[in-house]
Amino acid sequence: MRRLFFLLSLFYHFLVAGRVQICLNPGHGGKDPGTENPRYGASGPYEKDFNLYIAQVCEEDLVWTLGFSVSMTRINDLTPSTKLSLKKRVKMAKGEIENPYTGQCDTADILINIHNNGHESRAAHGTETYWYADSTLAHYVHTHMFNYISGFPHASNRGLKRRGLYELTQFPGPACYAECAFVTHDTFPNGQWYQLKAKYPGF
Repeated sequence: MRRLFFLLSLFYHFLVAGRVQICLNPGHGGKDPGTENPRYGASGPYEKDFNLYIAQVCEEDLVWTLGFSVSMTRINDLTPSTKLSLKKRVKMAKGEIENPYTGQCDTADILINIHNNGHESRAAHGTETYWYADSTLAHYVHTHMFNYISGFPHASNRGLKRRGLYELTQFPGPACYAECAFVTHDTFPNGQWYQLKAKYPGF
């Protein structure tokens, strides 16, 4: 029933408002690199780089293929301030403050946070998606994301997990937090960093 309501609400926004507004939030940026691979360290690339690249690809598909209206909390490595806080990112998605890239307040119906994971254990690998209030959006995002990458070596489905992350608890509409892959290791059994980095750019 929840999933039916979710789909109906999207169709309603699409028919009445003309477009569904989606906010993509590529995590970290600027002086905040996110997760680092210990093998590469200060030379990068970092999690922030992958987050932004994935968000840019998603934006292109959502806008030009599916016809959605998309805003992004950052469009390059730099952040509008020294550190774009989580509070500011959520306010931007809610349309409460101006998006410095569009110059206007963009009120989003949906918030998708894009991250890549990290762990000290080399056994940790795979794809997982977080949700808080409702798992419907997370279910769709995770299912389609993993179906696409499932054929790549070392892909592992870690499923949906409920987390009380700030971006999920403070956004009033459907929101999810995708941890696309682990970038902390590039050796077996975790080949996902390597896939993202060079060998499988399609990942």
